[in-house]
Amino acid sequence: PLQGIEVIIRAAKQLESEDIQFALIGKGQTYKEMQLVAQKLGTTNVRFMGQMPMEELGNELAKAHICLGIFGTSQKALRVIPHKVYEILCAARPLITEDSPATQSLLRHEKHALLSKPGDAQSLAEKILLLKENEGLRNTIAQNGRQLFLEKFQPETIVAPLTAWLKKSSSQV
Repeated sequence: PLQGIEVIIRAAKQLESEDIQFALIGKGQTYKEMQLVAQKLGTTNVRFMGQMPMEELGNELAKAHICLGIFGTSQKALRVIPHKVYEILCAARPLITEDSPATQSLLRHEKHALLSKPGDAQSLAEKILLLKENEGLRNTIAQNGRQLFLEKFQPETIVAPLTAWLKKSSSQV
């Protein structure tokens, strides 16, 4: 539900004539249900790849022209940024994910990612087409996303404020 896989499948169906292939990696709680959705819709451009070892994930990311974040509509989906978004940014791949308060706190639309309406397959399909047709925008988003990752999400950057606080607190004791 968090991932919004049904949204992705419905967007894929809309894009069947555009020579766009979707590879869904993972095997979450709605895996079988989403396979049935794809089957009922008759999608021909979606592959369910199941679980994948982390060591292989980088190779799959490198093959992707565009990577997708989450598109769910739950309260949790609107307040989180999943690990895969950080992986996509680190891999310098163009990212499309949902427009939510969480993503707006980190990502800028058309700078670090394209932000799509939560739960909206049409919005997602439009964003995918935009990136398919615009190599410059794909490259800009990929490079800006990577730069954001390097600036804000390196381990030393993340723990620096905590380390400074601990040093200050211990000197006052």
